[in-house]
Amino acid sequence: MHRDAAVAYRDIQRNAAHIFLDQVLSDPGELCRHIRFNFAATVLKIMYGIEAQEKDDHALEAVLDTLIPGRWVVEYVPALRHVPAWVPGMRTQHERWAKWQAASARLVNLPYSFLVAERNRPEVQQSVVNRLLVEREEQYAGDQFGRLDADDKIEVAKNVGAIGSTLQAVFLALSLHPDIMAKAHAELDAVVGPRRMPDFDDAEPLLYVRAFILESLRWHNVTPLGVPHATVADDIWRGWFIPADTLVIPNAWACMHDPNVYPEPFMFKPERFIKDGQIDTSVPDPTDVVFGFGRRICPGRHLARAALFINVASIMHVFNITPPLDENGKAIKVEAKFSDGFFSYPEDTRCTIKARSPAHERLIRENAEAARAMRG
Repeated sequence: MHRDAAVAYRDIQRNAAHIFLDQVLSDPGELCRHIRFNFAATVLKIMYGIEAQEKDDHALEAVLDTLIPGRWVVEYVPALRHVPAWVPGMRTQHERWAKWQAASARLVNLPYSFLVAERNRPEVQQSVVNRLLVEREEQYAGDQFGRLDADDKIEVAKNVGAIGSTLQAVFLALSLHPDIMAKAHAELDAVVGPRRMPDFDDAEPLLYVRAFILESLRWHNVTPLGVPHATVADDIWRGWFIPADTLVIPNAWACMHDPNVYPEPFMFKPERFIKDGQIDTSVPDPTDVVFGFGRRICPGRHLARAALFINVASIMHVFNITPPLDENGKAIKVEAKFSDGFFSYPEDTRCTIKARSPAHERLIRENAEAARAMRG
């Protein structure tokens, strides 16, 4: 999943984005589910070579069940599974742990069984999990250690799933800031034009879109407290002695909302990342924080950044996104609030989503039809 390898998956991500736009246009009320389908289908294709069906797909449902990490504390403090259920407050955790284990078992068994049965198919042979499996088979020459264990398969599937929360925040931000929507439309009309969809090669001239994505990652942190680390040796930091094997939790939210680094941190301002017609490198890049650090940095970060760009640019290009309306057609005021927990999600993603024009609607339908034809 390194930077160069991620380029090979652009066709998959582009097709998923185009189908996503069509789903949103047809049924905007199911926005969150469409976002989850988008990333789950991408995960299945890249990781296992599986083409997810839009309806009644058991492998897809297995991924959807486990692609919302952070719901249960035991995922991050596994030792809690050993605390007896009779301890106050632990019965529910035990029940949730059992539910999570069952969902994870489905995620392991369904896609992996498909891969093993269909390894002669080219798209399956090119999948990440199959290539990992081939490497281990060659390394261990048929020994039992050549098999991928359950944790490998689960973590591989989750690498880009959490980015769906950021896409929810994108819709929220656009609905709250019509001036940002207008600036993005102007840039996309000038760079891309009305006859095609944005592509990865458009990233460089789409300066405002790139700044918007950086601000989206800064404004809403999917993992506010990052991922727990542990020191491997005694250390001293700013006069504090930190013994080896100390649990260290990085406060990503505080980093991204530090007024000394990002003035007016609770304001959504893509312009903070732009200076003299280019990305301002003097402003700290949020991706240096939000994807984690060191050995526990998100291995899917390059895929996630690519997915964010193609989806955000495409959404901005074809849609008008405005506040939700009540039964009398009046705008409903939505507040930017986010859930607590290891993983954070926008609490209210209601908005009005419409194609910018009949021409943009045709563009959505035509590209979705082509994407579905390529998937078979």
